[in-house]
Amino acid sequence: MKENVVEIDSAIKVKARVKSNEYTNALSEVMLEINSTAIDTMSSEESMALIANWENRLDEINSQTDAYFTKMRDTIELVINDLNDDSSS
Repeated sequence: MKENVVEIDSAIKVKARVKSNEYTNALSEVMLEINSTAIDTMSSEESMALIANWENRLDEINSQTDAYFTKMRDTIELVINDLNDDSSS
């Protein structure tokens, strides 16, 4: 049982690290785009549309990452509760 817990712990850490890296990379891409765009050369409509696009992308990145970690947390809680129920029986 202890070996299984160690394997699960390791897998969770790997998955969390990968997702955190994906999140950081996605944010970096948007920030690079923001920092390399000369908004002052665009019309008001163009700049507002571009800013709205960046906001939507950032919102989507945050939502996807939050959903992923929420599912991970819920799954871990289920496993822990199941293990606790087994040990109390």
